[in-house]
Amino acid sequence: MTQKFVDPVMNVPSRNRGPVMKSEGERLVESLFINQNEPYYSELKTLIGADYILNQVPVGLFQSNVKNDNKIFTGGSSAIDLLGFKGEDIIHLIELKTENNIKLGVLSEFLFYAFIMQGLFISKDINYSKAEFPDSFSQYASLLRRGTVDKISGHLLCENYHPLLSNEVIALLNLGLRKFNISLERLKYSYDKSKQVISKLQRL
Repeated sequence: MTQKFVDPVMNVPSRNRGPVMKSEGERLVESLFINQNEPYYSELKTLIGADYILNQVPVGLFQSNVKNDNKIFTGGSSAIDLLGFKGEDIIHLIELKTENNIKLGVLSEFLFYAFIMQGLFISKDINYSKAEFPDSFSQYASLLRRGTVDKISGHLLCENYHPLLSNEVIALLNLGLRKFNISLERLKYSYDKSKQVISKLQRL
């Protein structure tokens, strides 16, 4: 892998993204949070301090150019749940989980996405495809081209957490992540399935 892992390139979105209200589960909750007609969008932006939030950012990594034969890491439908931006220097990376999905794998998912973004925006060890970006990703594309991002602010956004995933564990993780300009915190929300309503969005 060390010999082959050179000139990595990440794919870009192939189409505009937005709320998918006819979906269910995690995808539906995600849609509520990025629907600008819903109060949850503004509430989440205010809580984390982001200017705007978009969803389903692809994380396919390829060797030299984007094609199936050159795939290094997961592609296809794999994507970051929610990605926010503050000014020209901060990314807000949000990993969303619903209901009783409290597996500690949420950490490995976050770390995978965080270091992909770190390589793309900060260390610039990862290139991005020069394909044209859809309109809804215009600001994302602009920040990639400017190269001004220097911090990744991470947020776990879950209804419930594994008992071992405490703020003490998050603090320990942050000690190790600091040198990569990455931070992490826990957020919690409540979701009423029958009414499709989100409530009690808060920082833990």
